[in-house]
Amino acid sequence: MKSVGSISEIKPINEEISQISGEKTPDFEVVFTDNYKMMLEVKHTDKDEYKISGGNLKKRIDYAAAQNMPLRFAISIKGFWGLFTSDFIRSKKGKIKLSDYIGKVRNSWLDR
Repeated sequence: MKSVGSISEIKPINEEISQISGEKTPDFEVVFTDNYKMMLEVKHTDKDEYKISGGNLKKRIDYAAAQNMPLRFAISIKGFWGLFTSDFIRSKKGKIKLSDYIGKVRNSWLDR
């Protein structure tokens, strides 16, 4: 997204500080060229699905909300990338499968 000019800034979040504070922080703060801001968690798995516990997800959502930003997840499952809202991940009880990327209903924001 940076290479096509849709993002003006990507700020990594220092996870060393979050380890000390015990907060569950996302990986990046992203600012788009239209000034839309979001927090971004980036994950990869070679398994058939990505899983996050409800407690871990809630802590990450709460952190992003405290920053006045929505939380999105960029998830790679076996090399297929998707971009999902935290609400969608919560609705799936923290389990994302490849069918969420390539089924009849495409839930990834990368497909919109």
